[in-house]
Amino acid sequence: MPILNVKVSAKKTTDLTQSISGILSELTARILHKKPEVTSIAIEYVDPDDWIIGGKSLSELGKHSIYFDIKITDETNTKAEKAQYM
Repeated sequence: MPILNVKVSAKKTTDLTQSISGILSELTARILHKKPEVTSIAIEYVDPDDWIIGGKSLSELGKHSIYFDIKITDETNTKAEKAQYM
């Protein structure tokens, strides 16, 4: 079962959550051949005022960011599949 953890510098909305989870689920199924019904996706929203880079918030910098971490069972995908996914 793949576990996907995502941090997004944005205000939480149902539409954004659905969009992110839909895209990640589709990519994980298509590229890594993982079943959507066993793919776990956790999305955490971080206010851009609270995401700091180089001592300045993303709000100050006029930027947005995303952090993505995926855990999959070792040896279940080729290096090429993992590279394409990333």
